[in-house]
Amino acid sequence: MKLLNFAERSRKGWHLSRLAQDIARRAKQTVWQRAMPQLTFMTLAEARGYLRARAGEPVRAHMAEIVARYSDSEAAMIDEITVAAIEEVVHQIVRELYKSGQMKAA
Repeated sequence: MKLLNFAERSRKGWHLSRLAQDIARRAKQTVWQRAMPQLTFMTLAEARGYLRARAGEPVRAHMAEIVARYSDSEAAMIDEITVAAIEEVVHQIVRELYKSGQMKAA
């Protein structure tokens, strides 16, 4: 029984992770446009915090679209996916800034 519970949690975790990545991909361009002018003047820590703040609204908007499709969504699951999607947007944008040379390691 424990193995089946583990398998179910793993499958659910994988699905939630994929959903967060999809939402992040959809929200990334909006976040990029909102944040880019200021990012080049920030340290890495400042940029991450700024991106988290700017990502909240677009991620929540895309999350609302998904929740509308699935009426059985749990509040805790929605929060978990939203936080994961925001972190994924931050990760993707910071990675692109480093690759493009627009941000240097501190």
